[in-house]
Amino acid sequence: MKKIKMKKRVGVKKKEKTGKKKASDRGTEVPYPMVPSKKDKDRHMARFLDIFRKLEIIMPFGEALQ
Repeated sequence: MKKIKMKKRVGVKKKEKTGKKKASDRGTEVPYPMVPSKKDKDRHMARFLDIFRKLEIIMPFGEALQ
């Protein structure tokens, strides 16, 4: 039977006695992607419309009414 090594949990660093945060607490990155620019949005919309224009759906009229 293998033994599994457990990592110790690292707690949140406390503020110094002066009340200032340490340098390691600053500058954390946001886990979300960047906001797309107007140029990117236009390019994506043009690609979507190009694909949508090529779309063909063939089905009987009776099924379409249902």
